[in-house]
Amino acid sequence: MSLEIAGISHDYGSGPVLRSVSLSAEAGEVTCLLGASGCGKTTLLRLIAGTLAVQTGKIELGGTLLASPRRNPPPEKRPVGLVFQEGALFPHLTVAQNVAFGLPGGLSRNAEQVDRLLFRIGLADKAQAYPNALSGGQQQRVALARALAPSPKVVLLDEPFASVDVVRRRELREATRRTLRERGAISILVTHDPEEAMRMSDKVAVMADGRIVQAGTPRQLYDEPATAGVGTLFGEGQVVRARLCDDALQTPFGPWPLASLDAIPRTDDCDVLVRPDSLSVRRGASSAIAEDVRFVGRSTRVTVRAATGERLNADLDPAQEVSIGDEVMVRPSARSARAYAASPGHGSIRPNVGGQPSALARAGTPTDEWAAAAD
Repeated sequence: MSLEIAGISHDYGSGPVLRSVSLSAEAGEVTCLLGASGCGKTTLLRLIAGTLAVQTGKIELGGTLLASPRRNPPPEKRPVGLVFQEGALFPHLTVAQNVAFGLPGGLSRNAEQVDRLLFRIGLADKAQAYPNALSGGQQQRVALARALAPSPKVVLLDEPFASVDVVRRRELREATRRTLRERGAISILVTHDPEEAMRMSDKVAVMADGRIVQAGTPRQLYDEPATAGVGTLFGEGQVVRARLCDDALQTPFGPWPLASLDAIPRTDDCDVLVRPDSLSVRRGASSAIAEDVRFVGRSTRVTVRAATGERLNADLDPAQEVSIGDEVMVRPSARSARAYAASPGHGSIRPNVGGQPSALARAGTPTDEWAAAAD
């Protein structure tokens, strides 16, 4: 079974919030809607849930029409469970009563099912507790159990971990993903956190300006981002403005060999996507300097600043010696960088680590000094 969203647009009256969005979500998988605030992801969730009426397009569930401009059943008439950012539990009801709230006959007729759900989420010993006695993470697990209790075909989660501390969030993500996949429902998670999308999802749909920019598996989006902006969301991607000149890319950090690209760009001016773990840094005569050096566990994070003000982060082997203030040369490893047609804002999803670029470095070709230092 799948949920099919086709040609959905929506306007609150001040301009379009969604623009012809189409997406499919499969049973037994977690699909993430990823994007910044205002991109339209929560609006899309509300249209699926039925708290907003569909204006344009349609939503089908298992081949049957769920919603369209002529058909908009209310939330209680849809096989959909909802989990909000704040658990929204009833404070006067116990944990068990909260879980049973939406079930015909309440707790008295569904005690065994509620007990199974509470055991599954690890809160069997909290059945008689009230929400104010639970941590934020525990409350969210109760909210998830309540959403799953009626065995909905679709489970919608709107930023469910945003108010949970970082340590508990990791644990809660794993437990939630495991529970959702075990239940076999169609699960759609809204988040603005790329790491959360990567860790939780089987499919990610990146949204910007009311559109889906790219949808695919986490690996597809990481390895083959459709735009430089999508690339910046995963693996700490950074964008460098560059110009193709003869046999090199001219960048604020000096010339980079074309061999560093996975493919030759079709335009002279381009945005080049690189990640910290693909960059090498060597001491040598240069206008770029090591502005900051930090030990971060398995690597040393070096922030390199170009003379024009742009910055790049590079992750080096801790044994490699680079100090703050050193003149350094930096370049990507072979075929690790991706080039895109230059665009304002670097794809409009996430800014470059150094902000908007200024002037390009002077044209030139890779130097023998660099080649010697890189050997």
